[in-house]
Amino acid sequence: LEVKFENVTPDGDGEICVKGDVVMSGYYKDKERTEKVLKDGWFNTEDYGRFNGKGQLAINGRKKNIIVLDNGKNIYPEEIENFILGIPYVTEVVVKGIKNDIGQEVGLCAEVFPNMDKIKELGITDIEEALKADISKATKELPTYKKISEVEVRETEFNKTTTNKIKR
Repeated sequence: LEVKFENVTPDGDGEICVKGDVVMSGYYKDKERTEKVLKDGWFNTEDYGRFNGKGQLAINGRKKNIIVLDNGKNIYPEEIENFILGIPYVTEVVVKGIKNDIGQEVGLCAEVFPNMDKIKELGITDIEEALKADISKATKELPTYKKISEVEVRETEFNKTTTNKIKR
């Protein structure tokens, strides 16, 4: 299997393209989608990533989920969500952009569905304040532009696709 990167960002991440025997020949009876993702035998996965220091392919996020802040920084919400999911009472989370009056994304919001049994077990009385503090701790190693500035607490699970992935 061969791997190359297209449209590499200033951060060094690129759209992952693969070529080889394991790559499909196209979408069944869907020429338009096939032409979108297959070029000269290269399949564009629509994932962003890079090779890490060990030569392993590190996938950072999906192209369609990228948040572009008004300062030009690209944010992969999945990266930040993985840190937040490490908090014991967080069941589900979606990181999304906060838009200003003219539609620019100027910050990040974490929408969280907590595990209420775990909240009670831990004796947490102010969920939003606990989340703000714990998200700050969980993401302390991230650069400032990847910090969460707002938290929303959900009372219900997120809607899911048929493959049980959260619909964004």
